[in-house]
Amino acid sequence: MSAIFTTLAGLCASGDHILACRSVFGSTHSILTKLLPKWNISHTYAHVNDTESWESLRCRKPKFCLETPSNPAVDILDLQWLGEFSKKHNLILIVDNCFATPYLQQPIQFGADVVLHSATKYLDGQGRVLGGIIAGRADLMEEIRFFAPPPDQHFLPLMPGSFPKAWKPLAVRMDRHCENAIQLAKWLEEHPDVEFVK
Repeated sequence: MSAIFTTLAGLCASGDHILACRSVFGSTHSILTKLLPKWNISHTYAHVNDTESWESLRCRKPKFCLETPSNPAVDILDLQWLGEFSKKHNLILIVDNCFATPYLQQPIQFGADVVLHSATKYLDGQGRVLGGIIAGRADLMEEIRFFAPPPDQHFLPLMPGSFPKAWKPLAVRMDRHCENAIQLAKWLEEHPDVEFVK
């Protein structure tokens, strides 16, 4: 959450507007509705399944913040479409890549300007780490870096001291997660008491 707050606070100024996907994490919702309005930074929520309406939701000085797959609803958004939409309207596209990890999904390849990763979830996989990672365009990272300077200069507790060794077997763990998920989904699809599998 520090990474999300740092990104939004670092890139937004008073009077800016954030177009956000409605299915964002609850704490992200709190940042958008409780913290950023104190600095005159507004937001509008867009519905995941009504992308045609997004054209009318754009406002002055917009940023675009979303999460896919979302947490906890696991809504999926078309990253290629999102990248094209953002480029067309000159939006800064911020993607929370919390669940997919960079092993399974690289939003920057589809036009994202800034990507956030949760070190707390699959990246660590051991339940020992609280942290977030911010990656993106060099010019935007300069603006964000003010809120997360090197550890010896920081005034907000945002920077971990070192990367845990548990991240090294990420590929093996994610491959196993995917294999297990597919097997479970197939089993559920064939179960007589299950109406549908999302």
